[in-house]
Amino acid sequence: AIGQAPCEPENNDTSLKTARGCKRSGMRNTTMLHRGSKMVFIDWADNGTISNCRWLDLGPIGNIRPDWFMDDRGASTAVQYLGDSHVYHMGEPRLVKQWRKKDFANQYFTMSMQANVGEDGTHWPLILNVPGEGFGDDFLQHYHGHQRLEDSHSDAFLLDEQFVASGGTCPQQARSRGTDGPPTGQSEHVPSNLEVEVASWRNIVWTGSPVWTGALGGKGPESTAPAGKVEVADGVHANTCWDSTAGVMRFTMYFDLPTPVWTSIGFRGTEECLMTPRGGGNGEVIFAKPGSGGVYSMFFGPLPPTLKQFNAHSATRQFEQSLTLLSDTEGFEGSSVSYSNGQLVMGFARNYSAKPGGLHLTFAIGIDAKVSYHSKRECFMVSSISECPVFSCSACSSCQEDTTPHLQQKSMVSFSTWAALNTASVLVVLLAGAFRQSA
Repeated sequence: AIGQAPCEPENNDTSLKTARGCKRSGMRNTTMLHRGSKMVFIDWADNGTISNCRWLDLGPIGNIRPDWFMDDRGASTAVQYLGDSHVYHMGEPRLVKQWRKKDFANQYFTMSMQANVGEDGTHWPLILNVPGEGFGDDFLQHYHGHQRLEDSHSDAFLLDEQFVASGGTCPQQARSRGTDGPPTGQSEHVPSNLEVEVASWRNIVWTGSPVWTGALGGKGPESTAPAGKVEVADGVHANTCWDSTAGVMRFTMYFDLPTPVWTSIGFRGTEECLMTPRGGGNGEVIFAKPGSGGVYSMFFGPLPPTLKQFNAHSATRQFEQSLTLLSDTEGFEGSSVSYSNGQLVMGFARNYSAKPGGLHLTFAIGIDAKVSYHSKRECFMVSSISECPVFSCSACSSCQEDTTPHLQQKSMVSFSTWAALNTASVLVVLLAGAFRQSA
């Protein structure tokens, strides 16, 4: 381990004059299998037999792509191609191509890929520099013994089934409390030696792939936000303003969605891009869900940490049962939602005792209409909040843009300005740090 987590006295080695002052090294032989929504964990005994087997139902959560570190696809990610370098791998000097990749945690991985191919013609991964991502130590991961997989190797992915068929047991691992996966936000932040530095980070996308070619030097040409809207992410735009007369913040969010899926807007109390507050407790979220015919309704409620469980079917039911129609929720003055021509428009006004200095928000987009894991999630901040303009029209319906939202609250004269907000001085700042799609 190479990190800054508190070191146990028995592991503290003050004789080392390197970054590795805490010796948590140990020998463990394990195998992890991923088939569909099932992830199997196998521990091996010294004699080469299976000593323990268990599995998790991941639901819609998938494993990370093996080429994840090379491109900038996905929300809250960035990549920096570094070029060639010499490293020692398994005691031998090797020429590698290196990529840095960061995601939600504002810390970066560094992958060293074999630059010169061997007889098999493959650029194999050799060394991965892994950050602790706020809850553990940094560490180095070395790859060796590479082998191409063929159809004849399929038995290697069925070790658990073979073990059970021979009389062993491999029970499902389920948790009734807490969360599965990385304990992001559940404990005090552990600093990493691989935190992103503004002075050294540049977005440089280059994959060397004949299949996927990202734009060299960054994410390529930036999309143009629709008139009067500020781009939060690709296909997501926002309007916000402060209505001093009503004492409310007015929000309009625009999502480009090819099909109707659930979306949400989360309110965070700090700049940390966490799904729920650090140390425990619920977050709060506005949740938009399509019904039959693609007609949306908006709800408000608590966002519990139990939703971060892999086996979260019960938590999902409890979450849906805890939601209240936004139009019936105290603290909100009005709401409107519509889906037309591939765009979802969510509008709402929230009461505040005074004009906020800034707001830490999170948006998420689902995989489908059913409540499940998100396909995209990103944190952003709204600052330099301007005053809402005053319009002469007295009814919301005569102030609409090119959509006809389904109104969840009929008496909304004071809410008539939400669809034409002044964003001249609104600044939406994407957070540099954030959570990898586990959260």
